[in-house]
Amino acid sequence: MPVRYDPANPNRVLLAESKAQQVWNALKNDEPIPASATKGTATGEAKGVVSAG
Repeated sequence: MPVRYDPANPNRVLLAESKAQQVWNALKNDEPIPASATKGTATGEAKGVVSAG
């Protein structure tokens, strides 16, 4: 699911609602997830702000 980092707490993510709708539409219509639905979303790389463990 497309998410973005929470500006108030970089250790959390928030749903990227407009991009999530693209995912749901694709699933509903049995189509591939469009690349635009994941472009620019949180990738697990928070550039040093997320603590591990």
